[in-house]
Order: sequence, then C-alpha cells, then structure tokens
Amino acid sequence: MGRNLFWLQCGGCGGDTMSFLNLETPNLLELFEDLEIDLLWHPSLSTDGPGRRARLVESLREGERPLDILVVEGAILRGPTNTGMYDTVGGRPKKDLVAALARRAGVVVALGTCASYGGFGVND
Repeated sequence: MGRNLFWLQCGGCGGDTMSFLNLETPNLLELFEDLEIDLLWHPSLSTDGPGRRARLVESLREGERPLDILVVEGAILRGPTNTGMYDTVGGRPKKDLVAALARRAGVVVALGTCASYGGFGVND
C-alpha cells in the first residue's frame, strides 16, 4: 500500500507545479510508482469534480482516510487582518484547511519559494 499524498495550492504563481509536471527522468508516473505514492489530489492532475474533492477533504480532515504527505504550494494568505479571507475554499479561509490537514498529515512539505519565504504558518 502506498503513501497518500494531497497537494494543495495556496497563494502564489503555481510555478512549482509547472516544474513538477515537466519531470523527464523519471517521469511523473514512474516517480510516484517508485516512491509508492498514491496521489489523492493535485489541482492540475486530478479530474474529480468539486463535490468529490470536498468529500475527500472532509474524509482527510476527519481522519477517516490517512494522510501521509501534505504538499502546500504557495504562501498561506492570512489577510485581511489575519482572517485568511483573501484565499478561500468553500467560503472558508484556506489557512484553516491547511491547519486542519497539517494536524492529520505524517509529513507536511512547504513547496517552493512562496511557501518557504512568502509565509507558511499554520499555528492557530
């Protein structure tokens, strides 16, 4: 059984996704197979609609489904005035979703310059 990976894009350009999609050796499918990674969701690769994605997120948030790796691409936007309402999902601040999933994840990866230097804080 592989490790479950959920990829979430926050504030930023998505350039890390573009670099990731251009892998050649190994290619993307070989990489996941070699590392025994089950990609649950990626914004550019997944074809599931918003309803299925919402159910997946809820099952991860509630711990019904294991989350081994959470990849967060981009900065976690906290404005205005620390509400996080400049970046939302389902009408709720995405920073709250990141915090909830980070608590469930075995490993959290802050991917790229935006996440590393633009702000990656999930403390609530």
